[in-house]
Amino acid sequence: MAECDRDPPSALCADFMNFSPKDTASRWLAAPDRQKEVYNHLATYVPRILCQGPCGGSGSREEQREELACQLLLLAPLEWLLLGDEPAAGLALLQENNQSSPLCGHVFKVGEPTYSCR
Repeated sequence: MAECDRDPPSALCADFMNFSPKDTASRWLAAPDRQKEVYNHLATYVPRILCQGPCGGSGSREEQREELACQLLLLAPLEWLLLGDEPAAGLALLQENNQSSPLCGHVFKVGEPTYSCR
């Protein structure tokens, strides 16, 4: 069985302290190949945060560390990229503009593959 090569919790501390989701998303937006930049970011951080198998540490504390790392290093930059500016403001704007279809207002049900307005 292969040993887990997860970074110790202290190894991600520098990332937590120096990481800016906004700056990361800005760098992605400015990159000529955005998809490659996002994939490189995920390829760097996903293995460092989520390693298969037990790697020591107390269960609850380890889960909290993983969750915090996922939120800060993985999800927050994606939120900035997708929602622009401040993610909370972008989400509020999306919710404010959330309206049903002007054609017929149909809302898809679970498992419903297609629908034609009549």
